[in-house]
Amino acid sequence: MRSSPLNYAGWSVIVLLLLAASCSVTRENDVAAFLAGAERQSESEDQKGEIRRALQDVLKLPPAELRGRRYADYQMRTNAWTVVELLQRYYVPRSRAFLDPETFYDQLRDRRVRTAVERHLMDLETE
Repeated sequence: MRSSPLNYAGWSVIVLLLLAASCSVTRENDVAAFLAGAERQSESEDQKGEIRRALQDVLKLPPAELRGRRYADYQMRTNAWTVVELLQRYYVPRSRAFLDPETFYDQLRDRRVRTAVERHLMDLETE
């Protein structure tokens, strides 16, 4: 039995709808994608301490408070960077992930972000 073009088109629509539905369930989190497998590049213990402080703040502070926090830059000039800037400058993501300051704080509640942050904190503690 031959398929008519209508049947083929109907199945195509169904497949596309199923794909769209599955994508919305496993929606990508930009922060988790950036941090998963990212390589930290720091030179001094002071820099590591500032990174540690920022990662701990990501885990414990509400987004509104975290948004107002500032961290020291490479040369330890205080109040220079936001947490987004600090992460972008000290971490190199393994993929082409990007941290968008506009959506960053809304994505922090995702368990995948917390897991990635906890891993990076453990890496800092075991060095």
